[in-house]
Amino acid sequence: MNVEEASEAELRAVFGPRADYYVAQWQGTARRASNWAAFWFSGAWLPFRRLYSAALIFYAAIAVESVLEEVVFRSIGYREVPTAVNRAVSLACAIACGVWGNRWYLARVRRVISETRALALPPEEHLKELSRRGGTRMWHAVAFLFMFVIVAVATFIMLAVIQGD
Repeated sequence: MNVEEASEAELRAVFGPRADYYVAQWQGTARRASNWAAFWFSGAWLPFRRLYSAALIFYAAIAVESVLEEVVFRSIGYREVPTAVNRAVSLACAIACGVWGNRWYLARVRRVISETRALALPPEEHLKELSRRGGTRMWHAVAFLFMFVIVAVATFIMLAVIQGD
């Protein structure tokens, strides 16, 4: 299914808040641009927009990369990872989410609409179901961030113990 086949009502039901922005992006009435919310708030924007797989990959990549940084820089004699490296990695992650976030979100919206159409619900129930499956979830963003902090702290405690710090 391509987005042109989705009705505006279906799109708005899935998008929830900020539907005008996303409808304009995908119906060709706005220049396809980077998503600034995804750039500035990558770790929260992904689960907020219910992009759970992308959020898990994002957090896992950051965790693995952080551990590798720590191990590599300590093995070559640094006490800490250089600030420039941390900033460059953070910027790269933010750029990836900002540039591709709308594409990832569109893929999810297409899947939600397609799966909901397959249920063959009456029109009013169809839109309610799309709304239920779509939209945003602030508490999901908070929960992902909270869990990431817990995992990061535990990981760095384990690294300190292993490395004898």
